[in-house]
Parts: sequence; structure tokens; C-alpha cells
Amino acid sequence: MILCPNRNLSMLVVACAFALLIPTFASANQITIGFEAEIQTQDSAFSIHNTSDAGVLLSQVDIKLGWNMQFDTTTGGSAFDGLDTPLKEAVGLINDHFKDSIIKPFYKTIAGSEVGYSGLLGNDIADGGTSATLKFTDFTRDEAWGFYVDFDTLTSNITPGGTDMNRASITVKFTDLTGRFLDTLTFNYGTINGNGHKKSFPTDTGNFVGPLKTIDAPNPVPEPATMLLFGVGIIGLAGVVGRRR
Repeated sequence: MILCPNRNLSMLVVACAFALLIPTFASANQITIGFEAEIQTQDSAFSIHNTSDAGVLLSQVDIKLGWNMQFDTTTGGSAFDGLDTPLKEAVGLINDHFKDSIIKPFYKTIAGSEVGYSGLLGNDIADGGTSATLKFTDFTRDEAWGFYVDFDTLTSNITPGGTDMNRASITVKFTDLTGRFLDTLTFNYGTINGNGHKKSFPTDTGNFVGPLKTIDAPNPVPEPATMLLFGVGIIGLAGVVGRRR
């Protein structure tokens, strides 16, 4: 056993070790998670923007289309809206509703490789499907990604304020930089947001401010150096006890 010849020094080592551990296990800080997204039937595009705090990753997006919508990924098909856009990744200016007026004039979606998307759109977006799940590993704050695809209507609907997008939703999963799960957020389309004119969703004019939520950040795992100092403190404490004996 290693003994410290100076009792006061031993107690100081113990105190320092525990002091270093205090901030590690203290109450968590507050962080904000959020996103903006659009299903643009007029432009045959989907796009999503990570508006969370720095250090928060957008790790998964689940898209559910409305009762009268489906993905048409190939040329041709039976679209009632007259669009015919084959499925492809969008890189460039496709979203004009992001809220930040400072970056808005310069804003563009980026390549999937930049947000950690390694899936195949042809597999993730099924022809005739009504839902899709997309996963990412490096989708950080202020990045946006999207794709072009034809959104077919199953039945003709030309009534203003129609219900093509009713019961549609966008659900987003967030993690921290280590991959630990933080929380999920969902935007649900309802009758107010339905629009038979097939324009941009969730809004036809103005900016869509997506869901935001403030949560407690998870406590960090103790670093090896911190645990080493803790071990030194325990050894010093053992030395004090040994000397008293």
C-alpha cells in the first residue's frame, strides 16, 4: 500500500479528487432541440433543417404522408397534380421558408455525405409508399438536407383547403455527439394545414417555425483523468487510515 507521509497532504488530495467529481455529477444544463421541415408538393421536394443548439445531432426522421398522398419515385404514374419528378437527392436551394432571415438568402441543402446519410433513397423512399425513415450520423445545427420526389394524390382534390395532408406527420429523433438519445419532436399536420392546392406545407406563405423543446442535457461520463485522480484520493485516504492504526 502507498502511504502519504503528510496527513494534511493526504486529506488535500482526497478533497481535490472529490471536488473534481462534483461538476461531473451535478444537475444537467438546459439545451434546446428543434427542427424546421417542409413537404413541398408544389415543388416536389422535402427538406429539413436542424435548429437545435450546438452539439445536438438530428439522427433520424420519420415521414408519414396524409390520407390522400403517396410517394411516386419513377417517371410516369397517376399523379392528379400533373407533376412528374423522379426521386433524387436535393443539393441546392429548395427551401424558401426557413425562418432565419440572415442566412435565408444563402441557404441551401447539402449532400447526404455531409449530414451522415448513408442510406439509399431508392430503398428508404418506396414507390407508392406513404411513410419513410431516414437516418443520419452527422446532421448538426444549421445544416439542411432534402430530396425531390413526386407526391401523388390518390384521388383528385382541387378544393381550396382540402385534406390531402391531414394526418401527415414529421417525427425527428435527436442525440448528443456521442450518440446518446436525447428526445424526439413531432410536427402533426391537421385540418388547418391541409391544402388542396398542393402548395408548400406546413405553410403556404411566410415562415414555418418548427417545433422547439428545452430539455436537460445528460450528465457527461467521468473522464479517465478524473477517475484517476479519484483513485489517487482513495489511496491517500487509505494511507491516513493506515497511519492512525
